Amino acid sequence: MFNTSLPVTYLTLQYRYTQKFDGRNQLPFVHRKRPSESRVSTYDLPSSHLGTMFRIKPSNTNQADDSASRDAKVSKLRAGLGPLSGRSLKFCTDPCLRRYLEAQNWNLDKAKKMLEETLKWRSTFKPEEIRWHEVAHEGETGKVSRANFHDRLGRTALIIRSGKQNTSCPEGNIRHLVYLLENAILNLPEDQEQISWLIDFNGWSLNTNVSIKTARDIIYMMQNHYPERLAIVVLYSPPRFFKAFWKVVKYFIDTKTFEKIKFVYPNNKDSLELMKSFFDTENLPSEFGGKATLNYDHEEFSRLMAQEDIKTAKFWGFDDVAVHTNGNNGYSKAEVTPVAVPADAIMSRLKTADHLEETTHPTLLITADTVYFHEIPDEVIDRLIKEGIILNVDGGLMLVHPLTLPFVDTVIGTADSVMGLPRGLTEKLIQEAL
Repeated sequence: MFNTSLPVTYLTLQYRYTQKFDGRNQLPFVHRKRPSESRVSTYDLPSSHLGTMFRIKPSNTNQADDSASRDAKVSKLRAGLGPLSGRSLKFCTDPCLRRYLEAQNWNLDKAKKMLEETLKWRSTFKPEEIRWHEVAHEGETGKVSRANFHDRLGRTALIIRSGKQNTSCPEGNIRHLVYLLENAILNLPEDQEQISWLIDFNGWSLNTNVSIKTARDIIYMMQNHYPERLAIVVLYSPPRFFKAFWKVVKYFIDTKTFEKIKFVYPNNKDSLELMKSFFDTENLPSEFGGKATLNYDHEEFSRLMAQEDIKTAKFWGFDDVAVHTNGNNGYSKAEVTPVAVPADAIMSRLKTADHLEETTHPTLLITADTVYFHEIPDEVIDRLIKEGIILNVDGGLMLVHPLTLPFVDTVIGTADSVMGLPRGLTEKLIQEAL
């Protein structure tokens, strides 16, 4: 074995810093010291790394022991979290616990702290409750969308088109991204836990870019609340002036995440081979060097996401209504096609209720926005009327109500404009009145 305490004249373990555009550092390597070399820092390398560097093959016994040790840590982490219930219990699966341990190099205390912070974040941010109609305006240009193809391992891919940025609200951008992240994860095959990111820089400029603070917040969220969820992040053909932004942002990225970020260029052989190893070029859009065409249709994507919202509600247990399914698409047997339900039609149904007082005059604001519902069973409508809350809601029906949400097909517009005055117009009128 090598003695790591040998003088540098015999063995030097060094880490050479490079000034490449992508900001990467070379991996540790072993060589004899060259006095003529400059800007070289010398580090002590743990002896545990020598097996990897010199290809010392671990024994099967060690592998078994390591696997048993990790299983034990998963059990200890679960015990350390204490009793869980509801969404926290559903979130904290064994694979989830393993991801947090892996992110912290199997340090039990650090993984526990990290996971507890995520559970606290999820209890306040409530990512599983975000619905498409709440963030649809952020996605009108297709700046972030779920791809209609997968990588070679069947993993979900997210497409980010940096030049399509259409809003400047940090919270809105993050909620939109979180919604799509949750949806991408929900659509992963059972044997996969990671998603692929494809970032297109066509049309990107400093004016269309998110702020450094927003980028930092997104990086923090990904690393701390979605650990080990990234398979690869492809930065495809970034312009030269992206270098200034990258120089700042890269300092917020931890080592594990950094290793998954790949700078890809269309005329670079290594880049082409990397893309082929992860994606089938027949399905890959031309924006990323493939042969397919990338067309984002916001209305079509909205319909897809409305269907996905039903799936999300069922996964998290929000749909406590018994839906009579036909076993194929999850909708009622009586359903033929989604129908637009005008607010006055809904209110006319409510007026038939015996308990509605004669003096009750529902006030409706009918806008150009439309909500498409699947057929709503009579028993659901009866429960809504009995509950009574919808009698005080503009438009007659709350889109986010747990009884009605599973039956929403598509929202054309935004939730606030469907249920009343659009928020932007309301704020404008208030400002004018002050």
